Amino acid sequence: MGGYVADYQIKDIDNDGQDEIVMALVTSSGSMVGRESVIAAYKIKAE
Repeated sequence: MGGYVADYQIKDIDNDGQDEIVMALVTSSGSMVGRESVIAAYKIKAE
């Protein structure tokens, strides 16, 4: 996934007792009007 991470947090977003990393990603560049962003969450695997 291209772009950059604008912000992130470690939280249990689905209340399953396991933390996820939640990121706000800006996925396109260009003018302020043409920018796109997404929120992505990934499980953190405890080892």
